[in-house]
Amino acid sequence: MNLYIIRHGQTDMNVLHRMQGRTDTRLNEKGRQQAREAAKFLKKEKIVPDRVIVSPLDRARETAEIVSGRPRDLQEPDDRIIEMCFGEAEGKPNEELAQGFYESFFRTVVDYEPPDGAESYEDLFDRIADFVEDLRDQYVLCANRGAVVSDCEEPVQEDAGECHIRKDRRCQDRKTGPTIFVVSHGAALHALLAYVGHVERKDFWKIDVNNCAVFQVFLSDQRRDPDGRPGSDYQDHFTRLYEGFGHGHYLNMTAQIDRK
Repeated sequence: MNLYIIRHGQTDMNVLHRMQGRTDTRLNEKGRQQAREAAKFLKKEKIVPDRVIVSPLDRARETAEIVSGRPRDLQEPDDRIIEMCFGEAEGKPNEELAQGFYESFFRTVVDYEPPDGAESYEDLFDRIADFVEDLRDQYVLCANRGAVVSDCEEPVQEDAGECHIRKDRRCQDRKTGPTIFVVSHGAALHALLAYVGHVERKDFWKIDVNNCAVFQVFLSDQRRDPDGRPGSDYQDHFTRLYEGFGHGHYLNMTAQIDRK
């Protein structure tokens, strides 16, 4: 499996530094151009998806359409990679947010208490972990059980369970598997990268995920230990392929907090 994760392009709320969360905003024209630039990079690198898994929010759907060339009816919306919900904090200018919200959310992550209607970091990590482990089950562990990937157009029974690998264009190479795009959001993708890279919660925002940044994620055939920690053979990791736009946005947010 070749797994690439991509953040959506710029929106007007990004420009205003407001928390979007589940608010269903759209790309602005600059965001669409960012997505077109990312598409050029992917085309140059000959990275073409067999599957496009996407957050159901419009800004992710449109970005996915531009970077992959796949219309929405060929995308696969997945609620597990929707943006983190910020409840009553969504869409508000900084001066209307509860005192200390930014510091708690960005700086003291381990002590963050969600405002009314918002999602906790724990809930975010739970759904992201479920999404990642589902991909591991479908493609990494399933292939290692001996399934013939190119024969998996429909689920087939094996001694160790059921294989759900689809017969995609690139599945003929068992060692490579299909190419998958996952198009999502800032907080959700921070959680995915932190989970894969085993980044400590206090360092959650030190990974910068710019608009239309592209990362490649590598999943090993080793699960985490029951307590959630990586085992001795744990080899999941990620690498940034394309910087994207708005360099240092999240790092700048935390720097502004430090200056207050």
